[in-house]
Amino acid sequence: MSKLVLFDIDGVLANETHRVHYALSCQWINYFRPDLVSKDSVWEIGREIALEYEADGWEIGYLTGRRYTIREVTSLWLEKNGFPNGILHMRGRGIQYPLAAFKLQFLRKILDEGEYDEVLLLDDDPEVIEMIHRLLGREYAYHCTWHIKQKALVRRAVA
Repeated sequence: MSKLVLFDIDGVLANETHRVHYALSCQWINYFRPDLVSKDSVWEIGREIALEYEADGWEIGYLTGRRYTIREVTSLWLEKNGFPNGILHMRGRGIQYPLAAFKLQFLRKILDEGEYDEVLLLDDDPEVIEMIHRLLGREYAYHCTWHIKQKALVRRAVA
């Protein structure tokens, strides 16, 4: 039986509170500046959960709204901070629609391919969680609440 768990990064694994003020004012270039992203601290509970899933035999993946242009800094951050190896799925060029729709579309693609018996996304965005629960089912997404996104940030999240 093959199982895939996907982790959002910002707010689930990475504590990006030092750069959130840029997101709140829609300064996405600054929010995703590699020098700032590389300084994110770790949400320890997120790392512990990732390591537990790995130990339980789940394939690990990362599904983030981060732009593909910061793939290298994101990969290095995951490695440096002791996260399990896994495929990093990022926002591609020209994708400009709500984050919840981006992640729902990705999950649907994975499920349609039928490679996994179980698929689960761990995310901190309530709109992502609500949409997946409503359109796919509650078993496909878990709401991580150790970091509560500000409502203004949730409304502005695009991928």
